[in-house]
This record gives sequence, C-alpha cells and structure tokens, in this order.
Amino acid sequence: MNTPHQVPPIDVTPGKAPGSELAHLLAGLERQKEELGPIADELIGLLHHLGVDLPPRGDKRLNPSSE
Repeated sequence: MNTPHQVPPIDVTPGKAPGSELAHLLAGLERQKEELGPIADELIGLLHHLGVDLPPRGDKRLNPSSE
C-alpha cells in the first residue's frame, strides 16, 4: 500500500509509453504552476532537461467510429 509520501511506479505495459505519462505530468504542472509555486518551476525545468515536451495542442488522436 502506498503512503502519501510514496509515488507509484510508472506503468510500462506494452503499448503505453512512459514518456506520455511524463508529458501528462508536465501538462498538469504547467496548469497548476501558480498554485504550486517554485517547486512547479523546478519540476518543469527538470522535465524539460530530461527531454519531456508537451504534445502539440491539436494532436488529439481520435479513433474512427465503427459505424
């Protein structure tokens, strides 16, 4: 069981890239930057340094309907 101080491991199941989860984390930090303060800036900088970038805004992949 995870305590509030532990971070669950990144899910690395086939078909799910860990980079996409990091990009999700980066997007959340960007959205809540003002509320989180300087720690958000440090984490955002670290993620950028590691090569994590936000996906383009128009890049929403939709599956075609099965009609």
